[in-house]
Amino acid sequence: VRIHGQKVGKINERECDEIVNQIGQYIDNCTLVKKRSIGVISLVGEEQSRLIRGRLLDRVGPHKYKLHNILVGEPPSFQGAERDIVFLSMVCSPGSVVTQSQLMHAQRVNVALSRARDRMVLVRSIDT
Repeated sequence: VRIHGQKVGKINERECDEIVNQIGQYIDNCTLVKKRSIGVISLVGEEQSRLIRGRLLDRVGPHKYKLHNILVGEPPSFQGAERDIVFLSMVCSPGSVVTQSQLMHAQRVNVALSRARDRMVLVRSIDT
């Protein structure tokens, strides 16, 4: 999903809002029979994860958060954990893209991209 967000520090609020809205809509339309686990991975910093987690709890409430086994964090927190649906927040925006060519970043991306059992949604503010 391409949006027009802006990274400020280690946060991209528009990416956060898009992820929270999409998850909220999914949960609103979900039946108990078809509930699926959900993950949200932030590639840049815990700050984005905290923002998403807080807004998501406000939007869906703690009961539905737990019911869908929602996990929000950076790639290391998903090591060994999979979810049916995973949202990936790139955080960066035009003019604030950090070169991430080091091995550590490659490993983070590898973990992030291998956590979805069924569907991954990339939320980005940059063009490919």
